[in-house]
Amino acid sequence: MKNSILVLLILASLSAFSQDSEYEVSSYLLEGIKAPNTHYLGEAWLNRIIHDDIELGYNITKATFKANSTLDWHKHSSAQVLIIVDGEAYYQERGKKPIVLREGDIIKCEKDTEHWHSSSKHNDVTYLAMYGGDQPTIWTEVLTQEYYDSVAESLNSDKIMIRLSEIEIHPEHLDEYLNILKEEAEASVRLESGVISIYPIYQQEKPNEIRILEIYADKKAYQEHLKTSHFQHYKTNTLHMVKSLKLVDMNEIDERIMPMIFKKN
Repeated sequence: MKNSILVLLILASLSAFSQDSEYEVSSYLLEGIKAPNTHYLGEAWLNRIIHDDIELGYNITKATFKANSTLDWHKHSSAQVLIIVDGEAYYQERGKKPIVLREGDIIKCEKDTEHWHSSSKHNDVTYLAMYGGDQPTIWTEVLTQEYYDSVAESLNSDKIMIRLSEIEIHPEHLDEYLNILKEEAEASVRLESGVISIYPIYQQEKPNEIRILEIYADKKAYQEHLKTSHFQHYKTNTLHMVKSLKLVDMNEIDERIMPMIFKKN
């Protein structure tokens, strides 16, 4: 009886395999093959999901670029659509400013338009590229590491700036320091449009160890903050109270949540 059941299970499995084999199934999840090191900087992998399908008339390629990797300037004989699946990308068309693309973003590049796209300086990117299949990509100009770095620096300067200040205060000056700090934090948020948060907190077991969560609209807003009279008053009058100071620049894990934080009551 047991042998009969085993035979039936094997036959059922073979039957299911036979049915599955009638279809050609590929996986979008596969990373693909490592791209040859031509026409780009860094590391990239390509998964040609749909390629040279005459009936469909278009291609779909999944591309994964490691951080700090970029394609050269190029163009296509058909329009191209890029769908950012994961991570962060830079994108630029000839004659236009570069932009940052993030997960969920979709952009269309018209045919014969010179452009380049890449991962960002510190983040990998995975995207789907949809384009016509009649002509190969036309490479027009090498994109140098120096130019890529300049774009990364420019785009990063427009990005929200987050800093954690770790401060240890001499205990005998703690009360006086806190009074000055509270005045400075309140004035910064109230008077400066580029200051999103100056949020002081302290350790419960060590109240003289202060942490300040500072969030600015961008680096320019931070530089303007340093020039204000209320910050200068804070800096001048608390310098002798500070035992140690460490400034830690931070990056958000999910930047989409940031606007929600300041909308909640």
